[in-house]
Amino acid sequence: MRKARVTGAPSAIANGVSIDRICAGPWVLYFSGWYDATLRSAALHDLLHVHFIVVGSLFFWPLLGLDPVPGRVIYPFRMMLTFLTLPFHAFLGITIMSRTS
Repeated sequence: MRKARVTGAPSAIANGVSIDRICAGPWVLYFSGWYDATLRSAALHDLLHVHFIVVGSLFFWPLLGLDPVPGRVIYPFRMMLTFLTLPFHAFLGITIMSRTS
């Protein structure tokens, strides 16, 4: 049986594309007019949920998934990257809760 040869591109692309969206995406969403638009339109609201699921899957699948992914980095770095995203979301939550409008 022949083994398929796969490069490290899928994992690198998934992390590169989603790292900015997992950290900066919520900021853009909640502090622009997009969030209000998703509350007024059911289709946009559904697309927002699809976006969150796709971006979250692209980010966490190479980090926490059990299946072999090409180009996967060592466990300590994956755990560090997972925890490095937490302050972005915590600070976003604090900022949203302290808004007056």
